[in-house]
Amino acid sequence: MSDQAKESVSGDDSFIKTAAHNFVSRKAVIHNPKVVELKGKSIIMEDCILRGDMDAHIQIGRYCHLDPNCILRPAILNESKTMNMIIKSHVVIGRDCVVEASWIG
Repeated sequence: MSDQAKESVSGDDSFIKTAAHNFVSRKAVIHNPKVVELKGKSIIMEDCILRGDMDAHIQIGRYCHLDPNCILRPAILNESKTMNMIIKSHVVIGRDCVVEASWIG
């Protein structure tokens, strides 16, 4: 974790720390969290949107960093089918990115 990321999450009530040592901003929006899996030690910053409501799973690897205002949504194959989204470990997704994919990293 970078020094800047450590400063932004340590000692701050605006983040939820999970058992796997993920830091998730209280201002992030996770639709259907039952299908979103964080492997550990990742950071999801404020105003990120994870679209778990699209009948597909979202899996985020270890040591990932999602900058503010990111949108993650699984790829749409056709009108009735979406693909699971897998983000491998050590991935950084920049500010204001909209990611619609099945695999990153």
